[in-house]
Amino acid sequence: MRRTSSQTQSSVALPKALLRSAPRDVRLSKGGVAVLLVVLALSAGALWAAATVHAGAKASLRRVTMFASEAVATPATVVRVERHGSGNDRRTVIHYRYVAGSSEYTHATTVRRRDRDRYAVGSSLTVKYLASEPASSWPEGSAPTERLIWPAFALPAAAALGVIGLAALFRRQSDLLANGRLVHARITRVDKKKSQHGTFWRVTYEWTLLSGARRSGAYEHSHKQPPIVGGAIPVLYDRDRPRRHARYPVPLVTLREGL
Repeated sequence: MRRTSSQTQSSVALPKALLRSAPRDVRLSKGGVAVLLVVLALSAGALWAAATVHAGAKASLRRVTMFASEAVATPATVVRVERHGSGNDRRTVIHYRYVAGSSEYTHATTVRRRDRDRYAVGSSLTVKYLASEPASSWPEGSAPTERLIWPAFALPAAAALGVIGLAALFRRQSDLLANGRLVHARITRVDKKKSQHGTFWRVTYEWTLLSGARRSGAYEHSHKQPPIVGGAIPVLYDRDRPRRHARYPVPLVTLREGL
């Protein structure tokens, strides 16, 4: 369906604040605030996870060391057997009871694949427990293992990279909106594309610099009705580095006087 000229003109209506000379006053948009909050929440979660992983790795190392020096063997009795899955994915969890000192303890463990049919309720087995932590035990032939500690450092590093990347994106969009030159770019091509998330349109546009040179860019349009070839869209670009440009409005920042 062909659009009228009035539809095309309304699609490029601009706020008065954008037509002012640079620098313009900008702030975070609602989308920018939402993205910032999500990144901060993920960063806090990454720090919490890193602390948890670090504590777990230190505890596992301590148990490995203690097991080597103070493990005590004692008989145990299977009190419950749980079988989960089927075929090669079948696994068996046994609950066993043992006595350490004057107390009785119950523990559960997933047995090795070759032993998954070995145990039944009432079966006997030998377990080893830590003398200083009698509630911690392992069937004979098993032992505590040391957990990897590197994720405790990788998680904060990944979070830091995410924050740095977001800060760079905020800065780029803020600089373009505050100081960028405004032009009306002409849409030169609209291609229909498909992805795992559905159908979208890849819109290619171009504009002319003050020097007469031409520059081009593209963006993804997710609405059902695509823009028309020959239509105009507002674009902001860096006067000194025209390759840095963005279609208006930019997603993370907005003008203080509104859109």
